[in-house]
Amino acid sequence: MHKIISYIFIISFVLIQPVMAVPIKGIFGIPNIKDLKPETYEEYLNKGGVNSVFCPPDKDTIKWFKDKGFNVYISVDSFGAKGVCPDDQELRKHKIEDIKNLISDETFKIDGIWLDFIRYPGLWEVENPQIKETCSCRDAKNINSPYECMKWKKEQIYSFVKEVKEIIKKAKHPIKLGLFVVPWTKGEKNNDISYKLAQDPFELSKIADYISPMVYHKMCGHPSSWVGYMTKYYKEGISCEVVPIVQSVDLKKEELGEAIKSATEGDADGIIVYTFDDKNKDFLKELNNFTPPQNLIINPEPKCIDVPSNNDRNNIWSCPLNKGKDGVEYVFTGNFYREYWDNDLYPFIRIWDQEFHINNHISVKTYHPIKLYIKYQTSNNDSNFQFINRDASITYRLCNPRLIPNFEFASTLNPPVTPYFYKNFFPIGVYGATKDNLEQIKKLAINTVILGGSGKNLKESVLKCNEIGLKYVLSVPHEVEQLSLFLDEIKPYIILENLAFYVNDEPEIWSFPINIANDINRLIKDKFPKISTCMATVRPKGARIYKNASDFFMLDQYPVPFMPMTWLSDSMDHVAKELGQKRLISIIQAFGGENHKNSGWPRLPTWQEMNCLAFLSIIHGTRGIFFFTFNEIGATEEGKESLGRVIGRLNAIYPWLNEENDDQKIDIEMTSKYKFDEKGDSPIHCAIKKKDKKSILISANTIHTYVEANIKTDIGNTKKIKEIFNDNSLYPFRNNTLKVRFNPYEVKIFLIEE
Repeated sequence: MHKIISYIFIISFVLIQPVMAVPIKGIFGIPNIKDLKPETYEEYLNKGGVNSVFCPPDKDTIKWFKDKGFNVYISVDSFGAKGVCPDDQELRKHKIEDIKNLISDETFKIDGIWLDFIRYPGLWEVENPQIKETCSCRDAKNINSPYECMKWKKEQIYSFVKEVKEIIKKAKHPIKLGLFVVPWTKGEKNNDISYKLAQDPFELSKIADYISPMVYHKMCGHPSSWVGYMTKYYKEGISCEVVPIVQSVDLKKEELGEAIKSATEGDADGIIVYTFDDKNKDFLKELNNFTPPQNLIINPEPKCIDVPSNNDRNNIWSCPLNKGKDGVEYVFTGNFYREYWDNDLYPFIRIWDQEFHINNHISVKTYHPIKLYIKYQTSNNDSNFQFINRDASITYRLCNPRLIPNFEFASTLNPPVTPYFYKNFFPIGVYGATKDNLEQIKKLAINTVILGGSGKNLKESVLKCNEIGLKYVLSVPHEVEQLSLFLDEIKPYIILENLAFYVNDEPEIWSFPINIANDINRLIKDKFPKISTCMATVRPKGARIYKNASDFFMLDQYPVPFMPMTWLSDSMDHVAKELGQKRLISIIQAFGGENHKNSGWPRLPTWQEMNCLAFLSIIHGTRGIFFFTFNEIGATEEGKESLGRVIGRLNAIYPWLNEENDDQKIDIEMTSKYKFDEKGDSPIHCAIKKKDKKSILISANTIHTYVEANIKTDIGNTKKIKEIFNDNSLYPFRNNTLKVRFNPYEVKIFLIEE
């Protein structure tokens, strides 16, 4: 016991809370003190906990509020006048001079500048905005590509903000830079935020101290929950603090309170109210609804925690952990660092008696963001957060661990999930398709292919698929601005009934930005509303994180030869539990060999192994099957024969594949010497499908040995059933029991007729 204790490092000073920056609680539109004496409303500012004001650049007004202890910010109109172009060099020069004067005058001593209208012109504060293209840069700058024009326009905005930042850096006292931004995602309104307004808050946040989305929900025709949704959207990818500005105009006091509370739940770093109204001073009390969420990991100092390797494989960093509320879900976030990657080496964290294997931490020499969801139960007794290293050869680092309540926001911005991959069609597909091997693929009775690329090659491949009767899943660009053009490019030659989209590949292990993943899906659905989207997922817990970024999750666990077959089915069950049974697609390993030896796949799977995995995935509810990958398994006649054999068996029961598994109870009684799989569970998995007064029972042996079992289920008065893959051999069925003997990895399917 003393050996274990000696390697648990509890940092004694973590109970000392650090001095944290006070979040902005601001009010926009404070009038000049010559127009309205602040003494008439100071009491209301204090009751709301207001600590920041946006006021005119008037020295007396600024001095009054500074003397009272308020932070004073000035809003600067960048390009807001009618007919103004951000490329107008004279205008830019004039604006920069105004900002220089504002900053250099020490009698002002302002705390920050917020740039407004930092974009191209367009009225957006309405329910259905129609933004017109106002820039003639394609002619003026000889730019022929819409994409290049968009980039050029963005550069005009970015360069102006950067120039302002450089001026601020030279100020004699600290000054913050904030930006008011249009609250549109890149995935909506045909990505007008990029192509017409040329405003990219994620790029601009690399320069700014604060990004303030103008989430005026009532003006824009949204419920108050949209405020939290958009705040969370920005928090996923912004490099600075997110301080939304919420609408108070034309709202009841309670509605303002709901919007502020929603921003809090979206994890805002501060809040601003637009706008001050002397008639509604009492509204300011609603700012008390803003309280940033408490990190339940008590002061995790130092900010970066190293847990080095040691020979005892039990090195633990620990700090106190507050209790949660019973039944409430919390979200853990942190940035993990490692020097090198080994697929067998990962850290662990422990929160409230629950231990998590951080096996999606594969990035090296960079900080890799991780997100986990944890539900608190009153039975949880562990009062410490632990960061654990059980490996003897690597040091792990964790920065900024945070545990706060998780809030989900229903939003019309999340497109509805398409309930089928292809309507009335079960995809049996492959990766590795090219225009040169499509004929070979078709001859194997494969019906769907995944295609990558763009331009002429993609067009020729798609046209060939249309000609020979293959459906296609198109891999899309991961930059939303390029995706807009890609989707327009393919419209003339795709057939909608054949189309689906591959939107991402294992984003959870690369920590692909969640907001961008959502935008990719959102933009596709905007242009192709009923077409399904899918992404591969090797770590099933990642599906929850990207649940709004795809219709279907393609589980791509490749177990041959060192992992159990049930790695795939367990992963499917995990996703089904969190997102529902109807969003599952399986990817079956069809690769391996010398090129993959060092990665853990030294050989190709046998046809029996591929067959077991394919039908095991059917038993666990898959809505489609894809093989990875044709350019490897199809490289030899032997490989094509193995793949063709499995495809043939899938097609033999094709009419059943779209039928949902019946919930009829099935009991498995193992009667052989070998009764358990690697986890101690039954090695036999079964499911029943029903159709037209007939049923089939699909059963698969998931281990590499011979087993026998009694499969028990109530299927009425049937006395005998037929085994489909054994020349329709008759099996006796007595006392609701079917006695079956399985070869290693064997799949047996029984036809049951009333």
